Amino acid sequence: MEEILPHSPRDEPYGKSVQTRRAILLAAAKLFSKEGYNATTMRRIAEAANLEAGSIYYHFGSKDQILDEVLDIGVRQLYEQIRGIVERSAAEGDPFRKTFAQLVDTHLCFLLKESDFTSANIRNFPMLSDKRRRAHRPLREAYAQLWRSFLQHHQDDLRGDISVTLVSQFILGAMNWTAEWA
Repeated sequence: MEEILPHSPRDEPYGKSVQTRRAILLAAAKLFSKEGYNATTMRRIAEAANLEAGSIYYHFGSKDQILDEVLDIGVRQLYEQIRGIVERSAAEGDPFRKTFAQLVDTHLCFLLKESDFTSANIRNFPMLSDKRRRAHRPLREAYAQLWRSFLQHHQDDLRGDISVTLVSQFILGAMNWTAEWA
């Protein structure tokens, strides 16, 4: 799985700055995921990224700015993976159950094993102010829409009298709460 971070082989000309920024985001995602935003300090992020405490400010103006990027990456990574599965499934004519199992497995793997960014998003989004939540809602809504569209396309495989919106909310909510039980 390729992480959606501001670094890839194409970014090599940007050098150390890009690598340092990436290290900061990786460290912050892990800390936000495990300890939460409020318990995480800029000093701890710098330590985890093997930086001097003050040098983190060359790359980010605040802990809020770091959190915003971590939250965005957390949903964007998952969105891209799920979208790819849905598109491949549609192109190959895969049955509902096979694709649904892949979607659930992918979501849970990102949340519980693969991505500190995704688990940081689930853990920390609720504590944001309404204003900051609004900034993240379009991508979160696009992700939920992927699920609704998939379920709508396979409505015949579900009961016809059940709201696809409610089913998708139930599925996403149930999966996201697994992070609290893990």
